[in-house]
Amino acid sequence: MLVDDRAPRITVDPASVPASAVLRGVPVTLRVTVEDLTLVTVAGATRSADGSFALPVDTRAAAPGSSTMDVAVVATDAVGNASTAHASIPLTRLKFIAPHPTTRSIQSIVLNDAVIWGLADQSEFWQVRRSDGASLLRPSTGGNAFPQLATDGSRLFFARTDDQLCRMGADGVIQLCQAANATLTSGPILLDTLAIVATTGTALESSRFIGMRDDQFGTLTYSNPLADFASNTPAIGPDGNVYAGAAQAIATAHPTALNWATARATTESSHYRGQPAFRGNGVVLLSNSIGALDAFTFSDPLASPAPNPVTTQVASGVQGISSPTIAADGTAILATDDRHLVALRPDNSIRWTLSLSDQPTAPPTNGAGDLVYVGTVRGDILALSLADGATVWKYSARSPIRGPLALGCDGILYAATDGAILALALDNAGLANSPWPMASHDVRGTGDARRPLRSAAGACLE
Repeated sequence: MLVDDRAPRITVDPASVPASAVLRGVPVTLRVTVEDLTLVTVAGATRSADGSFALPVDTRAAAPGSSTMDVAVVATDAVGNASTAHASIPLTRLKFIAPHPTTRSIQSIVLNDAVIWGLADQSEFWQVRRSDGASLLRPSTGGNAFPQLATDGSRLFFARTDDQLCRMGADGVIQLCQAANATLTSGPILLDTLAIVATTGTALESSRFIGMRDDQFGTLTYSNPLADFASNTPAIGPDGNVYAGAAQAIATAHPTALNWATARATTESSHYRGQPAFRGNGVVLLSNSIGALDAFTFSDPLASPAPNPVTTQVASGVQGISSPTIAADGTAILATDDRHLVALRPDNSIRWTLSLSDQPTAPPTNGAGDLVYVGTVRGDILALSLADGATVWKYSARSPIRGPLALGCDGILYAATDGAILALALDNAGLANSPWPMASHDVRGTGDARRPLRSAAGACLE
């Protein structure tokens, strides 16, 4: 009688173990052979025609901060003897680094389905293919452009320091530029195809919202809130109204297909900076110039004065703070000029404060899986836990990160640096399903909180 009292002898074919780093998320199949006197099974594997086993490996199952993945291969014979072998798979998050052909600094990026648009040194738009980082086009901006860019999926909308509001086609040709007849300090947001800016200056049309209409070959329409928007960028709320902070004012307006139906500005004590964020249920958050965040709960923004805000001091009065962004659970997160991130619960109490080794370069971006992403001047990209701010993983680009980080539905994070655009693999695809997860709301920079980021079934949308 033959008795099998030995555990199976396992061999992982070295040729099936990647020698170079595998991009996280890319599947790997290990070829496993087993010697035993009885029938053997390998956990999770299927038997091949030659008697070996094919073991699929999901590389996203590795620890988030790990550069290698240890795979345990377990074989069990017919009488219950088991043995384990191990294979180590090297991993990387870096999908590509696309260096600019002349090493220009990339100030900001927006995405469409196939292309990354980057602003290089204010004077050039650099078009890069999303799939592999190949350089496609390098058209001129026609003047110094502001870093806030927006795309409707094919065309690029931008503003310049010569106070022109412009539109560029997918072929890199500027289709039109219209004089705003006022001073511009930031780029536009998009209400569908209506490009909207907020202005400052002393001209007749200054201190207003201005919209460039697509159906009238660039006809400009002017609202009448009369507020100084010198340090502010507007945003479109879930109710379809345009909101913006200003110098001692909050302005709201409602654009229509032809003009502005209603516009008003209410006096406030604070000087606001940056772009509003929307928490839902009529709550609008604005950062002010003395290191505090104001939360307004509007009930009738176009007909009633702004309500008294709930003010939370998040930094000393001499420290600046970024525009807030909102996580899926309503937590507001912002960066301070003294190298901190601050997270505020929906009741505006401080959830956590995190000290960073270097200065954040843009408002944080909230991603799926309760993760917060931030880039720094030193070139670090940090993925942080929303729960407590702990670092989940870190990547060093060794070059300052510029502009908000863009998280695509392809599971890739895109970032601008001094001289390159880089792409990193994520463990969770897309932005957090929030009214305002990143600066300008979405990877297309529309500034429109009505744009859905998830389908009813939870699928990622761009």
